[in-house]
Amino acid sequence: MNILDVQWHDKDELIYRLRTVQLKGKHPVPDNSDLEQTIYPYLDANIQLVKIRTEFLSLPQTYILQENIQRIRELKYLLGKMGYNIHELNGYIVFTVEDKTQPDGVKAYTLMPTVVELSIEADSSPHFLINDGMHRITDAHISHTIPQMILISGVKYPYYAYPIRGGFNDVQLREDIPEGFIKKWHRYYPKEEYTKLYRRFESAFENVGDQRGHFIKPNK
Repeated sequence: MNILDVQWHDKDELIYRLRTVQLKGKHPVPDNSDLEQTIYPYLDANIQLVKIRTEFLSLPQTYILQENIQRIRELKYLLGKMGYNIHELNGYIVFTVEDKTQPDGVKAYTLMPTVVELSIEADSSPHFLINDGMHRITDAHISHTIPQMILISGVKYPYYAYPIRGGFNDVQLREDIPEGFIKKWHRYYPKEEYTKLYRRFESAFENVGDQRGHFIKPNK
């Protein structure tokens, strides 16, 4: 990876953009199912940058791919040489890399702190549930780092998957995905229901990733 340029954006712009993040798809207007509305789950939520020890976090998935951890470690190293700590950004960055598949030979990516939501489950248990940035948090956990993250509370719409009991102790670090291996336990079934709770960070930031999970083909 060859990073050509990095642009840093401060905390205020980060929070402003987070408030414009949309839920996936359209949602019926209450009392009028013929009309649809766009939902902004963080519009009125409490958003802050905090540091939390990784053992206090809850993960919504059952495995982490080693290949992706290696990629984030490489990115951490390269950005570190340029003066940026991926575990303490105090805002967010947009970095540009060489990409020969693009017409102009470059592509820009957004990197922001890991997003964690305070989720209160049916048994009244509170969870700092990782929403986005699983591989960065895993790197922080492995390297005994207390990372800076975005903590969001007061969200009316729950994250689309349940927290895994046991934290990192119940999450597997894998080289492949066995056929039939379950990544997440979704709150609603069938698929078209739970995907409505997916937070579309792409609606507010450039190239931060899109929905994964069911689009990853298992290795046999």
